Amino acid sequence: MSKVKNHVIIIVSDNGGHDMIQKIIEQYGVLLGVLAMIGIEISPIKINPFTWLGKICGKLLGIETLSKQIKKVDEKVDINERDRIRYEILQFSGSLRNGLTRTENDYTHIEELYDKYHNQLKANSYITSEMDFIRSCRNTVVDKKKNKNI
Repeated sequence: MSKVKNHVIIIVSDNGGHDMIQKIIEQYGVLLGVLAMIGIEISPIKINPFTWLGKICGKLLGIETLSKQIKKVDEKVDINERDRIRYEILQFSGSLRNGLTRTENDYTHIEELYDKYHNQLKANSYITSEMDFIRSCRNTVVDKKKNKNI
């Protein structure tokens, strides 16, 4: 069985404590360096080398630039998606104007696209008036089916 002895270092100095700091660094410098490298808080100032290394690696790898490029691509995808949905709704309403008969699934699909266009993509335009026309056509079809069943 081994016993651990506690050691206390007392240094008396005439030059304002500089000798004491030097002695501590000489005796415990390696230990303090290791503790600082793993991010242990020794004083009110926390040294966290992992955050510092992460920032340096991020700059070296161009993470910030990649993040900006991804944001630009996302914006372009949203613009293309808005254009695609707008085109599909216009095609649908045009086909109704030309007398083409549509199924209930077609109407449901267009409603879902419009919800995505309006709510997720935050787009506003004349598509709302086209949707009003599509809904009125849908209501007419539903009314005709009800009248046939009576």
